[in-house]
Amino acid sequence: MTDIKVLIVDPEAVITNIHKSYIQEVGGFTLVGIGRSHSEVFELLDRKKPDLVIINDCVSDSNTIEVISFTRIEELPIDFIIITAITNGNAINWALRHGIFDYILKPFNFERLKDSLLSYREFRQQLTCKSALSQRDLDGYKLKKCSLQA
Repeated sequence: MTDIKVLIVDPEAVITNIHKSYIQEVGGFTLVGIGRSHSEVFELLDRKKPDLVIINDCVSDSNTIEVISFTRIEELPIDFIIITAITNGNAINWALRHGIFDYILKPFNFERLKDSLLSYREFRQQLTCKSALSQRDLDGYKLKKCSLQA
């Protein structure tokens, strides 16, 4: 299986460097870009075609909802991990209804993001390596995802 292409969206260089080091430590992922501004994010989505976007909910001149909505309207095959301090039930509900793979609350540690990345990698492998998934496969994925979000 080829590496999963990741785009990091965050205006802060210090944060993007931390996320970059986490991604490299987990393995199986390739960083294809870092988007710090609204225009940069949309250009990278188009040009780099990431599989996964790790997005900070506080992007300076961008709006997480706008980015996710755009990918859904355009039916782009992109998954998202949101890293945020927003604990509002409406925001979390919106994210989950729009197919967000994971919603990680700040502050978080490496292990939490690592678990999310490993779960995502396993999920992608199951979808691409098996000709058909069983109910057991789906249930196993669902249980892992639920334990991450708990």
